[in-house]
Amino acid sequence: MQILGIFREVLHSPQREFDDYEILRLTGEELKKQGCEVHLMEPQELMDDRDLLSRLQPDLIFMMCEQEAILKKIAQWESLYKKSAVNSTPSIYATYRFRMIPALAAAGVPLPWGAFADTHKFIAAEDTPAEKIWVKRGDVHNTTAEDVVLTDSPLALEAAVRRFGERGIVQVLLQAHVPGDLIKYYGVGHSEKNQWFRWFYHKNQVLNKFPFSESQLKSITARAAKSIGLEVYGGDAIITAQGEIYLIDLNAWPSFALFRPEASAQIASHIAQNCRSEACLAPTVHEIHTH
Repeated sequence: MQILGIFREVLHSPQREFDDYEILRLTGEELKKQGCEVHLMEPQELMDDRDLLSRLQPDLIFMMCEQEAILKKIAQWESLYKKSAVNSTPSIYATYRFRMIPALAAAGVPLPWGAFADTHKFIAAEDTPAEKIWVKRGDVHNTTAEDVVLTDSPLALEAAVRRFGERGIVQVLLQAHVPGDLIKYYGVGHSEKNQWFRWFYHKNQVLNKFPFSESQLKSITARAAKSIGLEVYGGDAIITAQGEIYLIDLNAWPSFALFRPEASAQIASHIAQNCRSEACLAPTVHEIHTH
């Protein structure tokens, strides 16, 4: 059995190049322990060699890449060979904000007020319900610090939207700023039986440590991931003074930086389980004896 791992594009790893590289590499090492033959490559290798997937014929792909050109190639492989990727290409496409926010809202995930705006149109501040508004590009997640901007006045809001337009970004998400404790969460799987979950407070903030339900946070993040099909995911949430939980971001396969050894083992086990369910992995000696 062969498994192919594809690293994230450097453009999509601002200041996280090593962390993103390491979590995929360590996941590959853990998969080798499970008896898999693992080949790791940079996204550009796949783009430069149009016949690479047909020659390698991997049984499964695990990947952190996000750009549309490479996702299109992997989607074709998924369809042609009826094979799986983790995360799947539809789920990664679904993390683009203009798709993700409506899907999360439809699933009942608690979100701050938000609205999409065209960057070539005037933004009326009276149409927004909060003084502080986050402006985020409406497609992919952060590639530079300018992709997420906090504004605190009508003039600042209008100027921020205009700057996105000048960069060629046609749509932005306007999202109300919610005061509270900012936390980061990581997850693998989204069912009650197989979900691995961790969270921690972001650095560089004045912490109040407002009390909240960790089980509710786990449930909300699992519901969010399931709604768009992510199996390996992470993101950000706000805990308010009242203990309310608002999800403000959801990403496909983050760096898991604080939990890398533990997370890589969990991800590898999840991938191996997927392979077994599709008869990709032969039973181990122990399994033969016990079944």
